[in-house]
Amino acid sequence: MSDYISVQGVFVGVTDTGQGITADQADTLAGLMAVDATYGTFGEFSSSYWRGTMLDSVDKLASVSTIQRSRKGEYGFILRLNSNLFDAKPGGLQHLLGILCGDLFSLQLEGIKLKSIKIERVEVPDSWEKLLLSEHRQNAYTIAELRTLFKLEADEPLLAFSVKPRMGLKREALQALTLEVLRAGFHIVELDTRNLDLSADAVVELIDLAKRAVDIGKQKHVTRFSPNLSLSAPLASELCNKFMTASDPPVVIKCDGGLDGISTCQSLRASYRKGNAAKSPVITTYPLLKRVLEDRIGQDTFLNALIWSGSDIIYPGGAPNLGGAYRQLDHATRDSLARSVERYLGFAKRGFPMVTVAGGVYAGQLQAYYELLGPNVAYFLGGAVALHKDGPVEGAKLCVRIVKEARNLRRKASRGNFADPLTASLISDAEAAYTAPSGAPPNTFKYISAAKDLPIAQGLKPWFARA
Repeated sequence: MSDYISVQGVFVGVTDTGQGITADQADTLAGLMAVDATYGTFGEFSSSYWRGTMLDSVDKLASVSTIQRSRKGEYGFILRLNSNLFDAKPGGLQHLLGILCGDLFSLQLEGIKLKSIKIERVEVPDSWEKLLLSEHRQNAYTIAELRTLFKLEADEPLLAFSVKPRMGLKREALQALTLEVLRAGFHIVELDTRNLDLSADAVVELIDLAKRAVDIGKQKHVTRFSPNLSLSAPLASELCNKFMTASDPPVVIKCDGGLDGISTCQSLRASYRKGNAAKSPVITTYPLLKRVLEDRIGQDTFLNALIWSGSDIIYPGGAPNLGGAYRQLDHATRDSLARSVERYLGFAKRGFPMVTVAGGVYAGQLQAYYELLGPNVAYFLGGAVALHKDGPVEGAKLCVRIVKEARNLRRKASRGNFADPLTASLISDAEAAYTAPSGAPPNTFKYISAAKDLPIAQGLKPWFARA
């Protein structure tokens, strides 16, 4: 029995006169979609030449069903594709995404055409997902393994600084900034997704910085510098090997979800084997193309593709929106805060990957995030460190102080209740740390108290009540 990949979505079809299409016309249009996704071309295979030439009956390659929605001409559909057509080992994942993101939905028949189409969800069979995981994640890390690699205490979250300014920082300034932020208590300093200076002399200096970063935390905690190797697979592998050779494990590298992201992650996982000496790199990922691809492959399909391909630490989007931030990237706008929290905790319960809170997070929100999400979620901070009035080193120290205080308060709190607010002096320091941008409200960087500000949202409770 064949397993099928299910592509669920909605389309609007119109006639040449602009009227909504009928149910029969919708079925015709959807049928063409199924044919074009697999074996078809612009006409019928009517010649006797083709009799008996197909491996399987065409209805077993692809099928489609439609259901009329309330708006005239709008139809929900489910397109089913035989997963055997997309062999997971030699690039079947990329093949599937390429079809869905390509010209498949640019369909037109005489008198009718697709006006718009949106893919809401892509579901793959368990057997196909298991094959991807066994092929590409056997050398990736679970959350528990990452915590061991970084020698985190039981209630301690991973702290990372995504370097800001994003680009244009002098190399000597980058080196000083990296080492001081790590010395302040952060575990990782990584280059921003836009920073891809990998000229020969830059690589030499970055390798030296990675070596020096290891030495910072040897007496207290694991500290690493992460270069951005969001490149084609051959180049990324070549450079990764240089960092692996020069630095102590765990070696952390950044491989973002751009045009090369899936293949590069897969290649790196195939190149390095995980063992007692942690000889496989820790891969962190920002899914750059996630939002732009959502209409074609659904909300989380690209994210899942990167996870299946071996990403260890990833920003999933849809971070819980605590409010109060001036600039919030990719926050859930349709789901409630409680549902966003549940989504994050779902990753933690699964055991991989370690997901991050990132994008517009400032120091005054850290305790609330910690109360909601716990220590198995990483905090990848940029502006929270870099925008501090007294400079990024003080910003890093402030974030570390808040996380330490949040941990202490959590230990004193009951499992079912949110911990008490931070001390008045620490709240004052947090709220005074940043200058509100021009035109923004003066309380833009207000401290968010889990105990006082969050219970108003229905269904919220501390992560620790669920552990």
